[in-house]
Order: sequence, then C-alpha cells, then structure tokens
Amino acid sequence: MPVNPLETKISADIEKKLKAKLGIPDNQPLPTTFKTIVDKAAKDMDLAATERFVKKEALLLGKQFYRDTTIQEAMTNRLSNALKGVQLVSQSADLQKMIDENAKMLFAKKKALETAGFSQAEAFQLILAEVSAKKAK
Repeated sequence: MPVNPLETKISADIEKKLKAKLGIPDNQPLPTTFKTIVDKAAKDMDLAATERFVKKEALLLGKQFYRDTTIQEAMTNRLSNALKGVQLVSQSADLQKMIDENAKMLFAKKKALETAGFSQAEAFQLILAEVSAKKAK
C-alpha cells in the first residue's frame, strides 16, 4: 500500500492503465498479484525519483562549494602576489630615490603654480586633486 503522495499517484496511474489494458472496469479492484506488483513499482519509482533529486541537489551544492573555494583561492593568491610585489619594491635601493624625485617634482609644480598667480593654499589644493585623481585610476 502506498504511503506517500507521489507513490499514491504513481500507483493510481499504473493501476488505471493496467485495468484498461486488462479490460477490468474502473469500479473493480485489481487482482492482488497485480496490486502487489503495482505498489512495488510505485515505491521503486518514488525511491528512484527521490534519489535523482538528492543526487542533483548534492551535485549543485558540490559545484557551489568548488566555485566558492576556487574564488577564495584566487583572491588569496592575488593578495599574496600583491604583498610579494610590495615587499620587492620596498626592498629596492631605488625606492628612496624615486620617492625623493617625486617629492621634488611636486614641490616644483607647487612653486610653478604659485608663480603663475595661485595662492599657496590653491596650489596645494590643485596638487592634492591631481594626486588624488591619479590614485583613483
């Protein structure tokens, strides 16, 4: 005897078709031998459908886990590489020279703006805006 809605529906559909093929009227019961086989088939089909559903869900969860793990590994690798790059640059003997030259160029640009008629505060704001715009790129 079916115990859940899916088994009940499968069993009823199979019984109806089997009765039609055997010429048994709808109001007559199916012989016990056939009924036992029909119920077993319905139960097996329900189990198979449940198994397919569970496998599909497990596969989707596995794919999501793999995707999340892959993204996490990629981000970890990128951050690690960025840190190595910063460490490499900071160990360079030329770094301080580059910083000093950049400071001299900014100072010269500020002086040029002041010579062109900008106040000290305005020149500073223009330099600050330029540096900020470069960082945003």
